[in-house]
Amino acid sequence: MVGFEHDAAKFFTFFALILIGQFVAVTFATLCVAISRNFAEASLIANLNFTLQSEACGYFLQESSMPVYIRWTRWISYVVSR
Repeated sequence: MVGFEHDAAKFFTFFALILIGQFVAVTFATLCVAISRNFAEASLIANLNFTLQSEACGYFLQESSMPVYIRWTRWISYVVSR
């Protein structure tokens, strides 16, 4: 229904990327809790990081409209929209 191809190698590549993304999210959540055991502070850290990553990768801002000194952040973003 969404255009996936009938190829096992492509499926396992997709599955591996989704699994790595899940591991990154869980690891970062653990880091936020390790920084602060208070839920409000840990969620603030996590939400700040997610917002910065989303802006850096181009979900909210297009690369052409970003200032030059901020464009480099898209290369360290683990959220990929390229």
